[in-house]
Amino acid sequence: MNRPLSLPNRIIMKIILLLITIFFSSMAVTSCTNDEGETEFDHITPEEEQQALLDRMEQEKVN
Repeated sequence: MNRPLSLPNRIIMKIILLLITIFFSSMAVTSCTNDEGETEFDHITPEEEQQALLDRMEQEKVN
């Protein structure tokens, strides 16, 4: 009895689909970043904000 050739083709297709799935999954996982050390905004205290405002007003007086 000869086995049909579709069985090895199915296995090859499953392997290819598995590799594609692993590839895209790894891309999704590695593209996620978690930069805990870097912040987009600087946190300043009210005193620093007031000092910055005074410095800016002083700068405008000079100009």
